[in-house]
Amino acid sequence: MSDETAVNVGAVVKNLSQANNLSRQAEILGRAITTAGPGPAVEMMGTFMDRALDDLGYARGFLLCIDYGLLNKTIGGKVMDQLKFHMNKHAKFAPLDEILEQTKNMDQSTLMYLKAKTAMYIQLVYLLRGRVQDEGMPQMMVNTPALVNQILLAGDIKKKEMVVDTSNFGTVYKGLLTELLEEADFSSKDDKVYTSILTDSSARRAADGMDLVSSGKEGESGKLSEAVMGRMGANIIKRLSLLLKTVKMYSSADHPSISLALETLHNGIDDLLQDREKVSLSRLGSDVLIEDVKLKKAAQFINDFAIALEER
Repeated sequence: MSDETAVNVGAVVKNLSQANNLSRQAEILGRAITTAGPGPAVEMMGTFMDRALDDLGYARGFLLCIDYGLLNKTIGGKVMDQLKFHMNKHAKFAPLDEILEQTKNMDQSTLMYLKAKTAMYIQLVYLLRGRVQDEGMPQMMVNTPALVNQILLAGDIKKKEMVVDTSNFGTVYKGLLTELLEEADFSSKDDKVYTSILTDSSARRAADGMDLVSSGKEGESGKLSEAVMGRMGANIIKRLSLLLKTVKMYSSADHPSISLALETLHNGIDDLLQDREKVSLSRLGSDVLIEDVKLKKAAQFINDFAIALEER
């Protein structure tokens, strides 16, 4: 590895986003590391760390990069030592190096839950930052290693429960965060700490990055796992059922906009299922959140439905 080559990080992210299992992801990352050399490889890993909250394709890469055992097995001990040596020379990579030290001797079950909870935290903050931006609020000051450290410091990593303490994110964001957690079926007894139950299978899927769908041009937003598609379908039915009950309460012959709203929603769901690239999906806890469904006549649908409910 004496010769070093710049890494096309975008291409690596795209390939990772298209990989349908962990071993394939590891193969892609391992090839990129060994081809590039330690310097560019560590820069790539740093980019995964820095951009994981901006594009979930990078988050997949970050999950791989904090798994010491997987990296060591994929690229070999000698190359791993070279990466660690390069990290130690540059302060900006210290957070990643410290996490790798933590996972170096971690048993597989604990590591799986660490990665699963990290993936869920990244997903949560990614979605929350989007809503913060939509509201024109000050952007959150948070980074990916800090999220991992929250899980490490909380202890009992293998506990089959994802815990989110809203006080860790600042009071200014609590309303949006609470709304997001409730949408994702988290529960709370005190409106401060929210929890979601995990199973070994859901944790393994999250840890492998299977629930992370790239949101940017460098990934493939339309490639969804069967589990995610199944959950999405269940959520659509649940939300449509709720909407139908609401419409039944307010429907009236003198409000044709209600039927227009339902027709538009049906058309939108039909488009969604036929063309997956028209929807941005995110998995958090036991729920898949539908972030961006580009319905035809969406503005009119929202306006008509709101007016109809308000007038009734």
